[in-house]
Amino acid sequence: MELSAESEYRTNLGILRKRKDGLSIVWWFLLPAAAVTTTDVWFTEDKNLQLIFLNITGAMMDGFFATWENKTIVPHSPITALIKRLADVIRAFFLSTYTSWAGMVTFAATLSYQRGSIGWGVLYIIVSVVLGFLAHGVGSSIAKIVSKQHKEIRTKPILETQVQLLLYAVLVLLMIYITITYALVVTDVRDFSDAFASARYLISSDVDDSRLLVTIVCSISGAYSGNFFGNLVDSWFINWQLLPMGTLFCNTIFTLLSLLLPILTLRQPKVWQESLWLAQFSTSFCGAASAFAGHASDLRTLWEKGNHRNAIQNAIANIGTSSIVLLIAIRLEHLVAEGVQDSVEEISNEL
Repeated sequence: MELSAESEYRTNLGILRKRKDGLSIVWWFLLPAAAVTTTDVWFTEDKNLQLIFLNITGAMMDGFFATWENKTIVPHSPITALIKRLADVIRAFFLSTYTSWAGMVTFAATLSYQRGSIGWGVLYIIVSVVLGFLAHGVGSSIAKIVSKQHKEIRTKPILETQVQLLLYAVLVLLMIYITITYALVVTDVRDFSDAFASARYLISSDVDDSRLLVTIVCSISGAYSGNFFGNLVDSWFINWQLLPMGTLFCNTIFTLLSLLLPILTLRQPKVWQESLWLAQFSTSFCGAASAFAGHASDLRTLWEKGNHRNAIQNAIANIGTSSIVLLIAIRLEHLVAEGVQDSVEEISNEL
């Protein structure tokens, strides 16, 4: 069976030709901003749980929206029509930021270093990919169930008017959500008294307003870059009918770029160790540009088309290249730890 080398996960980034297309550009900014304020502010600080939970739930949401994006499903209500309308940009900009292949590999390196074996990191990556593949299927099943609940289809003009109103409503709600979240970070809601005590465990303790702004900028640019370069690489390999090379490229290159923080910190710690922009480039930009949900989508697409062998090869290719990056990251973990130890010893000797 023939395989298209182009991933179905990313959106096309065309040149703005008509004024009415301006609304579509707004999603490119709002959706990554909404995703990163959710993951960085309103989520548990337990890193062991956080990343894999975000990746798995993100894969499930991608399966849901990918099914609605499929042309075989006809919307039957304003809500389902809205879901179908937004499926493309939600997958490409919200879920690309919400999930992170680069973050997964970086955490796997830390896990391997702490456990003293690369096997733990590779196992973490494999388990994440398998769970993401299964979660994507669950999301797709939920979408199919929802699509079959109602058979009545409203007339197109009425439905289109209602969907347009809902689109504007979602835009306004997203802007309110991002603004309120930022305002709470500025006012340091964690220091509020008992009124917020029960919610404190949901609010990150290491985020401030300036860091959040930099994170939002890096996430928006990272999500755009992932779509742009992924589509570009897909176009280069369009006649090479084997693997979705755009996703493989993004997952490999942007995971490598996420290692710039420890590399530059080792070379010039006084210059780069406290760099807010470098830290967020390594995490938020590279996390949004890489594609965990995109890889799960590619695997599921290949599998459902009967290309089981290609799906397995695609998984092996992505896990294999990430394992090489994992080895580099583990070595950097060792060097950073040695550098910290040397610094501690120097301070002790001076005292």
